[in-house]
Amino acid sequence: MPSELRVAPRQKRGRQRVDAILDAAAALLDERDLAAVSTTDVARRAGTSVGGLYRYFPEIDSLLRALAARNRQRYWSAALASAADATGRAFLEHLMAAYVRFARSEPGFRQLHFGHVLEDRRGEHSASASVTDDMIAALAERGGLVVTPELRLDVDIAVTMSAALMQRAFELDPEGDQRIIDRTIAMVSRLFAPHLQPSR
Repeated sequence: MPSELRVAPRQKRGRQRVDAILDAAAALLDERDLAAVSTTDVARRAGTSVGGLYRYFPEIDSLLRALAARNRQRYWSAALASAADATGRAFLEHLMAAYVRFARSEPGFRQLHFGHVLEDRRGEHSASASVTDDMIAALAERGGLVVTPELRLDVDIAVTMSAALMQRAFELDPEGDQRIIDRTIAMVSRLFAPHLQPSR
């Protein structure tokens, strides 16, 4: 369960209710702009009362942050599974391909991504920092890279740049503008080239 919850459900029924609320928010994000999603609409779509929603989420931003955290968890689970035994450049290529597949298939992701859009409007950047930490850990453990200050800087640049460009790609086309996707992957690959071994 996401850490953004006001009260963590202990029973299966409560966990299912939280999942239903998050699913409802994700579905609404596929239908309307982020700013147009309200707790009332989410509660109605989830088949619960507004009071029932507030039991877990005090306001809409906390709900959306919980959804973004779930996006992040689901992405890494899928990305690492798809990477199998890949290392070096091949591992990075699997991560980027998994991101595109996830953006095409995960409800609500094309607008919310990992939550940086919520923080940008408040001047915060913890979501990007968390994704950077996740990426560094994955590249060190599964990609075989040595963590250096230069790697940390390049990962931070790649995460920041990719978030903005991928968001733009899926604004222009529900399936993602392939021209932007290809250029983003190429730029990230060049950025990481000094750190990576050839694909295998």
